[in-house]
Amino acid sequence: MENNLIQAAVDYIHNLDWSDIFINITSNKLLFILSIAIPVIIPLLNIYKRIVRIRKIVILKVLNWMLVSQVDLARYKIKVLSDIALLVIAIIIFFITDTKYRWCAIIPIVVIVIAECCANYKHILQRIPFKRIKEFPYLKYEQAALIIPKGLVGILSTTLKEVKDIPANPRMMKIHFATTDESYETRQVITDKSIIERIIKNEIVAYYDSLTEKIREKGYDRSQFFYIENENGHKEFICDILKGIYSLENVYNAIIQVQSDITQDGSIRFIGDKVGIRGYKLEKGELLLDIYETDHFTFKVFKKIFKDRRFKKIFQEIICRTNKANDNIRLLLVESLAFLFSSFGIDIIIGGKDARGAKKMLVAARSGNIESNHKSTLHVPVNESFSRTDLVEHDQYYSPYHCVLRGIKEELGIPEETCKKASISFHDFAIVSDEGEIGLGCYVDFSFVMPLEEARLYPGQDKYLELADILIVPYPPFKWSPFAYEDYFYKTTGNEKFCMQWQSFTTLLYQRAILRNAEASIPIIWLVDSIIILTLLFLLTNYTQIDLTSTAISLILGGLALFIVKRFNNKPVHKLTYGKLLKPFVPQWNGDVRVLQSTMHSQIVKGSRKETNPIANGIMFGLNSPSTQRLKLSDIHLLTPPFCTVRREFVNFTEYPISFYYVAEKNGNIGSCLSFIKIPYALSGDDLSLLLTVKTEKGHIVSYNFTKSIHSDIILDFAKTLDEKQLNTFSKYYRLNRYLLKKTPIASLDENFQKRWFPLDLFHAGNDYFWSVIDMEDELEKHDSYDFDFKINKKTQPRDLYMKVIATNMNRSCFSIRLNGHLKDMETFLCAFTSRNDNRRKMSDLDIYMMQLFLIRIGIVYAKKK
Repeated sequence: MENNLIQAAVDYIHNLDWSDIFINITSNKLLFILSIAIPVIIPLLNIYKRIVRIRKIVILKVLNWMLVSQVDLARYKIKVLSDIALLVIAIIIFFITDTKYRWCAIIPIVVIVIAECCANYKHILQRIPFKRIKEFPYLKYEQAALIIPKGLVGILSTTLKEVKDIPANPRMMKIHFATTDESYETRQVITDKSIIERIIKNEIVAYYDSLTEKIREKGYDRSQFFYIENENGHKEFICDILKGIYSLENVYNAIIQVQSDITQDGSIRFIGDKVGIRGYKLEKGELLLDIYETDHFTFKVFKKIFKDRRFKKIFQEIICRTNKANDNIRLLLVESLAFLFSSFGIDIIIGGKDARGAKKMLVAARSGNIESNHKSTLHVPVNESFSRTDLVEHDQYYSPYHCVLRGIKEELGIPEETCKKASISFHDFAIVSDEGEIGLGCYVDFSFVMPLEEARLYPGQDKYLELADILIVPYPPFKWSPFAYEDYFYKTTGNEKFCMQWQSFTTLLYQRAILRNAEASIPIIWLVDSIIILTLLFLLTNYTQIDLTSTAISLILGGLALFIVKRFNNKPVHKLTYGKLLKPFVPQWNGDVRVLQSTMHSQIVKGSRKETNPIANGIMFGLNSPSTQRLKLSDIHLLTPPFCTVRREFVNFTEYPISFYYVAEKNGNIGSCLSFIKIPYALSGDDLSLLLTVKTEKGHIVSYNFTKSIHSDIILDFAKTLDEKQLNTFSKYYRLNRYLLKKTPIASLDENFQKRWFPLDLFHAGNDYFWSVIDMEDELEKHDSYDFDFKINKKTQPRDLYMKVIATNMNRSCFSIRLNGHLKDMETFLCAFTSRNDNRRKMSDLDIYMMQLFLIRIGIVYAKKK
């Protein structure tokens, strides 16, 4: 049968009169050009992509309405679609029915549609208090709008083209309830009532007096949007009621309460600078924030006032009114909440592709250690507050873009120069009423930067202090209910971490990011384009003199043109794939080796010989014995796990890790010990040298090691105690008893150690703790001897090293090999060497993890690749 069909097709083509076809095609050159051009032009118009884009805009409008009206439409999705289908059917019937009977045919459909809508949306209609509106027929539209209950999210803008840098103005408003010393650590809370009263009068009262005048100038002083019921049930002007909330008594009580919380609240370990929002300017999708300077303690004071039951309802009502107000009134309402918005956050979702090219996203499990309620939660991978750290261009501008790069660097460890290659988009400028916070949503696309598996491998300064895990999840479909993602991620991954609670609005952020970044399906795009092309060609065939055969030939020619256009138009920008697998050699979070603390990539200074190494200097020891003495590091053990945190400086806004070790002399009782492990290496340009140590026993390989213990004795001189200033500082940082610290002799690493060694990462393995360190001169040959030198090139295989060097020296109990080659060649070799099961079994997890975090700092992804 198939042979007959093929033969018939061959005979048909053979019997075609090609000269007639050619004459027929070229007889009407315009139609001929059209028949070729249509298959090219239609796909370039991206009709289906435009439809998808319009769909996103419509759904976002619906989601915004759902947010502000507190209506969950997820379960009504099918009914809504059926109603739309009925409406479409009614329109079709209206146009195809004869004019005489048109209305008779459509009346039943209209009745069904109206009845269905009333049945489906009666829960919405019931929420609108028509009676209350009718009782006040003189009310204007804006007054009626205030009666209708709205939701607990204030949406200021959902789509932003750009968030502009903000010029730094020395005269900008400043408000502080703590001293503004140059050192964050010496800042003190202001508790003098006379000073507090002066701050309230000069800053808060003066601000609201100015805002009142501004509202009057714009003619809104009689608008119901600016009148709120006070505790007595009387309407009061918004600025007057807020001045009453920020009275001396209320502010003073909040200061005293926050001050008492400092020792318990892990989020207040220092009084650092923050940036507050007092207004904004939004034109054509371009957002420019109006900011003022404050600090972390002052933010906590205003937050404490917001959480007061007496005032929270008033704040939330103002926030809810922003949803119904016009642009001018909405801006004034935001300005009235300037002191509530004494912190501005950016929630950053990271998406991209895995090693196989599948679309994925990152979700973070945040550690309970940093939460005030000590509960671990699921949240976005990066959450960063806008602050003075984000001053750029010689302190001339505050940059939200820099805030995103800094947040990713600090929390995930990915360098800024790498993140700059990513696509960064801002969206959802909004207020969360439950928390009284204003902020931006941000989506960072790593699709053309690195696979998401690689993004998890970097060591971040805050990463291991703030996160309990970073999870890669399949890119989910859009769901109408944001809460549906809580179960969806668990179903698709089976990871029990998704049984943890999500932070209040996190699933909402993911829902909107998923909708915005959803892509049109390639098969559907081709299907829609093909249907349009065939329809147009069919019309061309039926209403012109070009016959079907000529049209088919034109279609083939157009298809070839389309292929050429698509080939050049859709040429991939960058290929990012390692094949089918990019798998770390050791567990990153839940294995036998865990990372407790890391330094950032930019903190490594090659060849540095600074007098003070802040990283090494931040490693502090406290002895439980009151007597001062000199002890070797090998003669002490830890009484508690290390206390780790990050120290911040005001002058140059630098941040670096610090840690405290409460120790005792061993005296036969051996507990947890601390060791320093060096990574011998040399880096010159793009050439890297590493030292591989091989240990054998009776002709068999026992172990491979890329690291070595520092055998020289590290002497700790417990000869000093902390002064009052230091006691105040470190008791807050480590949340330790101040009286205990006062009696504890303190020691730091000696000056020679600090000048030579740079600490990288702190590990916990078994019962002990280990710092990986590198020599700041990075000269392997100068400080480490080796027995053999082995050159690595593109074609070098692990077997080559074994056969040429290792196998011929099995009679030695221990020998070292210097591996040297180009960075890319070394990456390929190291990954292949460790991927072999016989080699991997002879390497410790600690050694591999140390090398992974070191190598990725210099651009080598040390993982199993296939």
